[in-house]
Amino acid sequence: MHKIGRFLQILGLTALPLALLLNLIPARGSEQPILTVGQQMLAVVGIGMSLFWIGRMLEGYAKR
Repeated sequence: MHKIGRFLQILGLTALPLALLLNLIPARGSEQPILTVGQQMLAVVGIGMSLFWIGRMLEGYAKR
């Protein structure tokens, strides 16, 4: 349980830099980026925060 929680925390922390990279890389055959700054970026930030929080909760319960 501790390792699963730690993995989810790391996954949550890497979600935002990955989204920023996808925002900088243009899509194939287009000038537009893969992710836009609007709803898609906010969704990735929310998912990353949720993954980190769930991982922290699992890690905390595993230490009890």
